[in-house]
Amino acid sequence: MAGIRPAERRDFPAILALNVDFVRFTSPLDGAALADLHAQAVYHRVIEAEGHVVAFLLALAPGQPYQSPNYTWFSARYDDFLYIDRVVVAGDRQRAGLGAALYDDVAAWAAEREFGRLVCEVNIEPPNPVSDAFHARQGFVEVGTQWVAGGTKKVSLREKVLAPGRRVERGYAVMVMSEQGKHAQGGPSFSPFSEGHEVSCRIFDALRDAIIAIGPVDIRSTTSEVAFRRRSGEAFAWVPHMYRRKGGLPLTLTVGLRRRDRSPRWAQVVEGSAGRFEHDLPLYCEADLDDEVREWLREAWEQAG
Repeated sequence: MAGIRPAERRDFPAILALNVDFVRFTSPLDGAALADLHAQAVYHRVIEAEGHVVAFLLALAPGQPYQSPNYTWFSARYDDFLYIDRVVVAGDRQRAGLGAALYDDVAAWAAEREFGRLVCEVNIEPPNPVSDAFHARQGFVEVGTQWVAGGTKKVSLREKVLAPGRRVERGYAVMVMSEQGKHAQGGPSFSPFSEGHEVSCRIFDALRDAIIAIGPVDIRSTTSEVAFRRRSGEAFAWVPHMYRRKGGLPLTLTVGLRRRDRSPRWAQVVEGSAGRFEHDLPLYCEADLDDEVREWLREAWEQAG
């Protein structure tokens, strides 16, 4: 029985072996490079069948130091993307739907987190007709081409739009989603809330002040959130009505940490990618932002630097 799960360090030998088998379509990778990529990735998952890793997919968000010419191509043009660096399916598992399963999984993961597009490249010189047809079926379209590997390989740069017309900044230390998804006017004040949400406004104001007191932040807004950003941020806060569909809760603070915190205060803890845990904390009043919460915010802020 095959299942998708987050990649772990114990999977590295199998992942490296798969990459070697298909290196003509990916790029060389050794243990140190894989460990570095794993640390930078926001999504790295494998398919395990009968105790063996038979496929994997690794993807990166913007703002990473990765020097792949294709990743830097997209970074120069977009601030909203999830880059699929490589996906490999074992030769004896080809045409079993494993690649499609991973693409469906990463697309759902990215859409839930409001990424606007998936991006990747496909070899066109030398050609890879199987990958070309697969990505066409998946809805990817060409947005550019370039020569790489010292002019020995030509790639087609492709994207699959997940949220048409939406620009989503990534790398936030803290993100606040508006209940109605309206654009935030007036900078740091929480104007996305419509009338009748005074409690949410007061909690947000207290949250904003607590974050600013920790250290420098860049406050930005998009069509659906106000964001406090450092560099590679791993904490988010949003009004639960958009995603949790639970009435009566003014605000949910989601804090991204590089560990699983065991406090019973969290409504849920989800491992968004290997080694990165998203902690959901319900906030009912300003007093909920106590010293313990401020320490979690400080930890997330420091990790985002």
